[in-house]
Amino acid sequence: MSVPYLGNKQKIASTLVEFISTREKSKTIADLMCGGMSVSAEFINHGFNVIANDINKYVVALEKQVIEQGIPKEYYDWVSSDKFKDVVVNPDNYEPHYTGYVLTIWSFGNSMDYYLFGLDKEDAKRAAHEIVVNGDWSLIDDITNHLFTEDLKYIASMFDMNQRRLALNKWGKDVEKSSKDILDKDMLEDLKRLQLEPLTRIQQLERLQQLSGLQDINTNNLTVSNKDYKDVELPEDCIVYCDIPYRRDRTHYKTPFNHDEFYEWVREIGKTHPVYISEYEMPDEFELVLELEKRSLINTNRNERKVNTSDVERLFYYFDKK
Repeated sequence: MSVPYLGNKQKIASTLVEFISTREKSKTIADLMCGGMSVSAEFINHGFNVIANDINKYVVALEKQVIEQGIPKEYYDWVSSDKFKDVVVNPDNYEPHYTGYVLTIWSFGNSMDYYLFGLDKEDAKRAAHEIVVNGDWSLIDDITNHLFTEDLKYIASMFDMNQRRLALNKWGKDVEKSSKDILDKDMLEDLKRLQLEPLTRIQQLERLQQLSGLQDINTNNLTVSNKDYKDVELPEDCIVYCDIPYRRDRTHYKTPFNHDEFYEWVREIGKTHPVYISEYEMPDEFELVLELEKRSLINTNRNERKVNTSDVERLFYYFDKK
C-alpha cells in the first residue's frame, strides 16, 4: 500500500508505527517527508489522523490521483525506454501524476533516472506485458519461435489479468526447469537465446499492484500536501515524523537537503512537538530509541546494480518541552 519509492519504509512501517503509538498519547501525526506513503498509510491503519507531506510534486500528484480517483487506464499501457527518457527530460510536458507514475513505476531501483529494463530485455518484457494486460500472446509467440503457441494461447485466454501474470510466471519457471531433462540440445540453445527469465517477472505490474493499495486508504483521516517541511502547519498536539534523506546517501536523492538546517529546525519545533527521525546517525542531543534491521536497494548506477546488504535502521527522538 504505497508508491514504490527510493528509501521506502514499507517493510518496517508497522514496527515503526506500533513503537511510536505506544509512546505517544496524541493520535495526530505529521509525516513531513512521506515519500511513497508507506508509513502514513500504516499510521492511518492504526487510527491516526495523518498529515502526509512531500516536496516531490510528481509523487504527491501520483498519490492524490490514486487515492482520490483510483488507477487510470493509461497506467496499464506499456512505457518504452524512449517514452521514459522523454518524461525524465520533459517532466512538465505531462500531467504531474503521470510523470510521477512513470518515474517511480518504470525506473530501475526507483531511482527516477534510469529505465527499469536493459535494452536487451525490453522486447521480451513488452511481450510479457502485452499477454498479461491485453491477452495478446503474439509477441511472445514470435520471440519463442512459435515453440509454445498453445501454452501461450491458454494463458492469454484467462479472464483475470492477475491470473495471466501468475500463469505466465509459472509457465516460464516450468519451461526452464523441464528443459534440462526433456528438451534436445538444439531447443536448449533456443531457450538460452530467448532468455525466458525476462518473461517470468513483470516488475512494473507488481509495482502497480502495490500502488493500487492506496485506493483503500481512509481519506477521512488524511491530509496530503506538497510543501517544504518547514512550511507545513502543525496542529498543537501533533507528533512529527521525518524520514529525511540519509546524510551518508545524499547523492541518491534529487532534491538538495540541508541537514544542519534541519537539525536547527527540529531543535525549535521540538520545544512544542515530539519529533521522531529516521536516520543512521544524528547529533548527540537526539536520543536513539529504536534499531531495526532492514534490507534495502539504493543504487542509481545501472551498470553496477549493487544490492545493499542489511542495514540497521535507526529511529531518533527529540522533545525539549520546558
